[in-house]
Amino acid sequence: MRFFPLIALSAFFAVAAACTPGTYICGLRPVNEPGSAIYVCDASGQYELVADCGDVGCAEENGGAYCD
Repeated sequence: MRFFPLIALSAFFAVAAACTPGTYICGLRPVNEPGSAIYVCDASGQYELVADCGDVGCAEENGGAYCD
């Protein structure tokens, strides 16, 4: 399971090398809200929010991510 601090997420997305489209990761919810979220690498090679897990955790398994 991987979690990325939100402060690092915004910087990470802005300066990171292109990600592999279809890759899912767990991260923190946007706008400094507590909880977790799922991000997917889109066709342009940038991560975007696809699911807000709320106060439950997020887990990564077999190349995917899910709220647990």
